[in-house]
Amino acid sequence: MQRMRWRNATEPVALTARHDDVTVLTGLTLPTAAQEADDPQRADSDYVRATSRVRTLIREDDQHRILADANAEYGFRRNCLGVRSLALGVSSLAAVAAAVLWIASAGPNVYAYLATGAGALALAAFWWRVVTPEWVRVAAERYADHFFETVTKLRMSSTS
Repeated sequence: MQRMRWRNATEPVALTARHDDVTVLTGLTLPTAAQEADDPQRADSDYVRATSRVRTLIREDDQHRILADANAEYGFRRNCLGVRSLALGVSSLAAVAAAVLWIASAGPNVYAYLATGAGALALAAFWWRVVTPEWVRVAAERYADHFFETVTKLRMSSTS
């Protein structure tokens, strides 16, 4: 939807082409820049309806594998961000527990606790440094790029 909005447009020519492609594929009339400015909520609703209709046309199959993979990657990253706080807490707690057990233990499992603690610290670092809104945004933009590439290809093949 972000890439359909006139108010977000950095390249109006590309946005006009996207609107044209989606209109041809769906038969829906999309808002003009003035209509969007007058009623942004209705425009967003129109964009959601139009992109949903396009997604219905291009459901996952072998022909649209790249798009499906980009969507899956975006969904995975978005979900990771959703559980980030919990995962960071659990991995940090596991690292602390492993450290306590390592310090308290003199038995044969001393190195197992050390290895477990190191693994938990590595996971905590992953959740803290890698799983960020920027990490999700990159995947979202990649999906949007593939989505509109697919829309353009479908339009070209439908008008041939």
